Amino acid sequence: MIKIFKQESKKAAVTLIIDYHGLRKHTTYKNVTMPEGSTVLGLLEKKTDVITEGRKHHKMVVSINGISQDPNANLWWIYTINGKYVDLCADEKLLNDNDVVKWFLKVC
Repeated sequence: MIKIFKQESKKAAVTLIIDYHGLRKHTTYKNVTMPEGSTVLGLLEKKTDVITEGRKHHKMVVSINGISQDPNANLWWIYTINGKYVDLCADEKLLNDNDVVKWFLKVC
């Protein structure tokens, strides 16, 4: 007799912070459970109304919850993980358990 056991999928509990550069009160989502292999963009899509531009991969976030970046003011949506800047697009960066992801509008 062969027994098949379903392997429990790993999950990550993460925090998402959205800082709207003073245009709106910042939002914090704590202990968001994401499946293993989830991306920063996947987290953002799960908790917010997000608009992206770009191809299937290398998507750029242009609006979060109705607040858009402003190229004329050189104001862009940027993210950090655990306080460190990341040089990958949000759809490429994988999440780890206990990550703190912060999105904010920044003059670049």
